[in-house]
Amino acid sequence: MNPQQLISPTVLANSTWSVIVKNWKILLGIPAVLFATGIIVMILFSVSIFSHSIILMIVCALLYLSIVILGIALYPALINTIHRISTESSPALTIKGQYRFGFSIFWSFLLLMIISVFIAYGSLALLIVPGIIFGVYTAFSLFALVVDGKKGFEALLESYSLVKGRWWAVFGRIAFLALVAAGMFICYGIAVFIISFVTSSIMPAQMSAFIPMVLMITMEIIILSFSIVYLYQLYSSLKLTRQIDVQISSAKPWLVAFMIIGIVVAIAYISIVAVTVNSGFNQMSQSVHYQTQINHNNF
Repeated sequence: MNPQQLISPTVLANSTWSVIVKNWKILLGIPAVLFATGIIVMILFSVSIFSHSIILMIVCALLYLSIVILGIALYPALINTIHRISTESSPALTIKGQYRFGFSIFWSFLLLMIISVFIAYGSLALLIVPGIIFGVYTAFSLFALVVDGKKGFEALLESYSLVKGRWWAVFGRIAFLALVAAGMFICYGIAVFIISFVTSSIMPAQMSAFIPMVLMITMEIIILSFSIVYLYQLYSSLKLTRQIDVQISSAKPWLVAFMIIGIVVAIAYISIVAVTVNSGFNQMSQSVHYQTQINHNNF
């Protein structure tokens, strides 16, 4: 490969799969913890509904909160894992240790996510196209934070500087990743159909329904890990082929403007929902009051 050219999509995919096969225990084990916690919550929630147990409902609420927190720590944990696999000869990696790293940059990661979400809202509000454009430009901000320690807008601008001048090449590689993920889901659908057809006559209905759920969770874990490894390798290739003298001074005002628009859009949306809900309650209250008066008069 020419050192000035980005790694090709097919090489990216093949390399990603090779990395996952060699390091599947840690790369699949990290997200498996999150999904396992989710399954436990689902089971406990079902039990709490049938048993009407307030204590179980409280436990489910606390576990759900833990899922949200684990979900935030998951991404830096995975990114750091693949970074260490790629840069260290024999890294001593454990699921607990990688989650500990994820929690060590929890607030920086959360802040970057919040900024990115508002920028996405603001850019998508302008007829969607700007959202797609800036979504590609800022797609590697999380990697800039975890790998290179850049925070906030610095991470967003680092991603922008890497993609600048190569937007279509990066967009094509991200689109290729989406196609690979879609292909995996199609394979999952075919496998579920075949397994359901074979087992429907020899297994109880509950067991037949359980197998597709397990396959679905396994597929989601594989796709999540595959995507993180794929994007990390693309990020590394972008850094290796970084273009010099890239002008990013005009990017920050746009990012700030989109963030402000996103905040305004979010506030407007919440206000509309609140007004709608309040109006619905008022109408319901008036209807109940009117019906009560009619019943009282009839009585």
